[in-house]
Amino acid sequence: MTDSPSTPPSGDEPLDGAAKGADDAAKDAKDAAEGASETASGIIETIRHAFDDLAEKATPAVREASARAAELTSAAATKAVPLARKAGEATADASGKLAVKSKAWASDLRASASHDGDAASEAAQDVTKAAGDAADAASDTVTKAADAADDATPPA
Repeated sequence: MTDSPSTPPSGDEPLDGAAKGADDAAKDAKDAAEGASETASGIIETIRHAFDDLAEKATPAVREASARAAELTSAAATKAVPLARKAGEATADASGKLAVKSKAWASDLRASASHDGDAASEAAQDVTKAAGDAADAASDTVTKAADAADDATPPA
């Protein structure tokens, strides 16, 4: 009792309708997916064109902003030169004073070392005096640098 393959067994007619419906649904889904893909591609292409236009229109503005930033940097550097120069001069003056005092202190130490008496006590006093002189010189330097900074600062 073998049925021939060309004739479906009885009761399969509803299956044929379901298969046809499934095929139609698959075709509809495929068409919808292709439509969605085309729509998404169109949207992406539109966005890409918008970004290209934006970049093209923004280029001059970016160049202008960059040029303005360079001008402001140049102006700030130009105004900073006198301040740096005055601070350098104040530091050079203080360094010169410190060098002279240090040289004198070293000479005093050598001279006091040659005396036999209270050399250790004198050396301690000399060290204390030299440290005070160095602190005074450093204070003078800071004061001069601050004054130079105040003088060079442009009014707001």
